[in-house]
Amino acid sequence: MFAVHLHDNMGINDDHLAPGEGMVNWANVRDIIDASSYEGSYTLESDSAVIPAGRTPLEHLLLHYKGAKAMLFP
Repeated sequence: MFAVHLHDNMGINDDHLAPGEGMVNWANVRDIIDASSYEGSYTLESDSAVIPAGRTPLEHLLLHYKGAKAMLFP
């Protein structure tokens, strides 16, 4: 394995939500990766193009950034 792409979803579709907006148990994912021999890179595959109503583009970007940071560096 040479790359891992991560995104959150609601368990039905390939939603590409920001980490923490879906149903993925990120602590469990992180523990599994940490217990493996994986030393490659991570790609956050979240959909920053679809911004929910009431959220500014900056708020949306920060949500994705903070979610990824919390997911990888608790």
